Amino acid sequence: MRHRARQAGFTFMEIVVSLAIIAVLTSICLPLAEVSVQRKKEDDLRIGLRQIRGALDAYRRHSTRARSSAKQAIPVIRNPCVRWSTASTMRRAPAAASSISSGDWRGIRSP
Repeated sequence: MRHRARQAGFTFMEIVVSLAIIAVLTSICLPLAEVSVQRKKEDDLRIGLRQIRGALDAYRRHSTRARSSAKQAIPVIRNPCVRWSTASTMRRAPAAASSISSGDWRGIRSP
């Protein structure tokens, strides 16, 4: 009897088992990857919310200082062309005429 020379390569069963193992590992890794992507999005949202919270706190601090400084005895400029809803919306005039800019006239509401 002659012995046949063994051919190099993989059998069909070896390939099927290898593909099954790869499929199982992939099915384990995909949900973990989705969770990590979701956590990254949530972290980005948290950072955005912290920035918004910081901006709101800065605005609140600024508006509180502006209200407390508005109680000083500086004459009020009244413009007859502007309708005032309440006395609390009127702002005081700037201390010097050179400091007048578009940002100094906050609180004026258009009719």
